[in-house]
Amino acid sequence: YNFKVWAYTADKMNVEWMGERVATVNLSRIIHNVILGKDELGWGPNNTFRFPMRGGTGAIWRRLAEVLPQEKFQFNKKVVKIDVVQKVLTYEDGSTESYDAIVSTMPMNHLCQVVEGTTKIPRSELLEKSKQFRYSSSHILGFGLEGQPPEHLLTKCWLYFPEDDCPFYRATVFSNYSPYHVPKPGEQWSLMCEVAESPEKPVDIANIIAITEQGLRNTKLIDENTKILSRFHIRLEYGYPTPFFGRDQLCGPLFDEFESNQIYSRGRFGSWKYEVSNQDHSMMLGVEVIDRIVFNTEELTHKYPDIVNAKRDNVGRVPFIPSQEK
Repeated sequence: YNFKVWAYTADKMNVEWMGERVATVNLSRIIHNVILGKDELGWGPNNTFRFPMRGGTGAIWRRLAEVLPQEKFQFNKKVVKIDVVQKVLTYEDGSTESYDAIVSTMPMNHLCQVVEGTTKIPRSELLEKSKQFRYSSSHILGFGLEGQPPEHLLTKCWLYFPEDDCPFYRATVFSNYSPYHVPKPGEQWSLMCEVAESPEKPVDIANIIAITEQGLRNTKLIDENTKILSRFHIRLEYGYPTPFFGRDQLCGPLFDEFESNQIYSRGRFGSWKYEVSNQDHSMMLGVEVIDRIVFNTEELTHKYPDIVNAKRDNVGRVPFIPSQEK
């Protein structure tokens, strides 16, 4: 299963990312539940969660974007150069813009390729380091289905599949999140499947929809009588920031060099820390780095993943942690 989900063998990965991110299991509890045929409803850090009734995950971020000054947004402008000496951004269309500080969410390997003028890590070394990052791409496949989910899926959110009779490592009964995730609530349901790809784990893109559909039948998520109303497929180049062996040794000096030039690389692929790369993590990475720039406060999520993952936050973030520096 590790290879199926990460698209790299376990010997190429580190262990630092695990910490509080991986839920521990109780072997005797597992045996007890298997014998009695019971589900462990309270297992894992995300056994309960909130989800928008309408609009899917994107509704969260659209609502947040609506309260921000719209004139500040610029879309479809690609940064091709960051001159840290002159503090100037250059875009692909030739336009430029000066800056005081940058919060970058572009993949860190790309940031290494566009930054110029650093001294401790010269550009030639940045370009070489950019080649050392490992990540996996994600194939997202959706199926719109007629009717209602079979009884064994009525209470399921997502399911994991270590078996080799299907290409996906996870399938989600997305219509269970909200009845409005399908055009005709009560008359339709939906499944979303995820397939990992990397140079070490290629994917047959031309046939992935058909292969996934057969996998749904093999795993009894659908049967021959299930009527498929729609099929969807998209490939995301950057899916998972692989916690590869040597990651922290590679990223640590890069963070130091960039931040000494007022460039803060944050977010799912900006921080390149899978352990704090969920959407809620990414949101707080942004909040906390702005607080650091403006108020010189500590960044809890970026620096202390095990603390933020250890328990549910019911009181709000800690606004300040005294510096350990003497």
